[in-house]
Amino acid sequence: MSHDHLQPVEPPVPGTLSFIRSEHRENSVCVVMRINTTQQAVTPELAEALLLERPLLVEHACHSGGVERFGERIVGALIPHAVEHVAIDLLVERFAGTGPVSGATRWLDRSLVLAEVCVSCDTDTRVDALATESYGTAPLDDSGTGSGTGTGLRWVSRPRPPAVKKKAKPKAGGAPSPKVVEQALIDAIHLLNRLTAKLAADRTNK
Repeated sequence: MSHDHLQPVEPPVPGTLSFIRSEHRENSVCVVMRINTTQQAVTPELAEALLLERPLLVEHACHSGGVERFGERIVGALIPHAVEHVAIDLLVERFAGTGPVSGATRWLDRSLVLAEVCVSCDTDTRVDALATESYGTAPLDDSGTGSGTGTGLRWVSRPRPPAVKKKAKPKAGGAPSPKVVEQALIDAIHLLNRLTAKLAADRTNK
């Protein structure tokens, strides 16, 4: 199994989440992050802001905690779990016509608040099957204990709401490269950090 390190060009500025490292494995890219706040779960306010940015998150398949859709789980989901789904959403948007993209989220060290998110770069392979090979740790569910994995969204061919900015035309077919998967994960961390910072500023200014 390959464990070549991938160095992102622009790691996210530390905020709610700090980027620690990324690794390219045989069929997936994994990013390790630290949660820098005692609020480790998605609040109703953050869920609302996140869904304004990425409305198709509600339709993602998700098998954490016995639910079928991430929309049923987003409030109370651990923030790294939200990173997983945002990254998958970005990949599906950028690579229309691919097969399902899968992901898995797990604690590496709960005491250090270190979590790992893995997303596939091979649409024929489920990450939740591969992830058991890494570190020997159990997948995390949204209670923070036990097991649970998120699996990806099949492309839904429907327009986004007008409020969402127009994106670049997605590439049709084929699996995303490891660098593209890594960039989606980093972009997802950027988005969560930006939204949590804005919500904190809004609370301060009230």
